[in-house]
Amino acid sequence: MTSMGLMDIIEITPHMDAEEYVEILGEVLKPSARRIFPEKQYSTLKIVQDNSSVHFSRMVQE
Repeated sequence: MTSMGLMDIIEITPHMDAEEYVEILGEVLKPSARRIFPEKQYSTLKIVQDNSSVHFSRMVQE
C-alpha cells in the first residue's frame, strides 16, 4: 500500500531468501511502482525495510 494507491499483492514464503527477495523487487515491486508513481516520484522512491538479514544481504545491496 502506498499514498498513491495499492500495489500488486503477492504471496511469499515464510522463510524467504535473498534470491527470492531480489526476484520480488525486480519482477513485482519495480513494475508496480512504475505503474503507480509519476516518473519524478518514482526516481526518488524509498523502500522501507526491517532488519531482516535478507534485506541486507550482499545480493540485495547490489
